[in-house]
Amino acid sequence: MDWNSLICTWSDKIRSQSNQHFIETVIKKHPVELYLPENTFFEGSIHVDGLFRLEGKVNGKIHCPIVIIAEKALVTAEVEAYCLYIEGHFRGIARVSFLYLSKLGRCEGNIKTNCIFVEEGARMQSKVTIEKGGDNLPQSKLVKSSENQ
Repeated sequence: MDWNSLICTWSDKIRSQSNQHFIETVIKKHPVELYLPENTFFEGSIHVDGLFRLEGKVNGKIHCPIVIIAEKALVTAEVEAYCLYIEGHFRGIARVSFLYLSKLGRCEGNIKTNCIFVEEGARMQSKVTIEKGGDNLPQSKLVKSSENQ
């Protein structure tokens, strides 16, 4: 799957979709590969080839195509992803193609993205760099899934 094309498609359509519809679409098409439930804590590096849903606490590095930070999650991390969806609290550095900050979300830190969508009511205290086109991810792509198909 070409994650970057998928994220571009989402970013084009997201403006007309509700928050819940966005999440349902993502989860139906891309089931959760790794799940961190509420009341759990992880410290270290996480590398996943699919969707990662966090409801607990994380300190460290996250490297995967899609990261969903749920409402009660607290994430202090360096994130590299195509899509970062924040409903909980994110603090750190993010290099993503698409950032979605929901009305419940809180974002602090440095963000580098191609596209950002912030719902009314969201809280953001970040340095945000928006670059047109291109890929905000390192030269070694997150997932070379198009080669694996």
